[in-house]
Amino acid sequence: MLSRLGQKELHRGLVPRVDREVAEEVVQDTWMAVVDGLARFEGRSSLRTWIFGIVIHKAKDRGVREKRHTTFSAFESSDDNDDVIDPARFQQSGEWAGHWAFPPQPWDDQTPEKLLASRQAVEAMHGGTHAAPPLSGQE
Repeated sequence: MLSRLGQKELHRGLVPRVDREVAEEVVQDTWMAVVDGLARFEGRSSLRTWIFGIVIHKAKDRGVREKRHTTFSAFESSDDNDDVIDPARFQQSGEWAGHWAFPPQPWDDQTPEKLLASRQAVEAMHGGTHAAPPLSGQE
């Protein structure tokens, strides 16, 4: 039965969904699990169903692991002309060519702490709490 089921049939179910290398690893992991667990096979389903259940379990485990890791190639642009930062942000010529066209601006006045402490924020909070209906059962 195992030879009839074969790796081709397992590959056919996995390759369209994942990379070929990942599919081959899932199939290898499946066959190792089948060989290790064959003595524990209880026959409550067909052997074929049992094996494909292992394939599904191994593929899901692998998918979870793959989602945890991102390769650097995933961040590479497929278009060489696609700049990450707009070239207009840099000096185009002169002594400072390639440097930032505009110096960084301080963010101190826009920090959440300062915005929260501003008078408008305090007034808005007071107005909102007074306009809200009282909690039921409380005055």
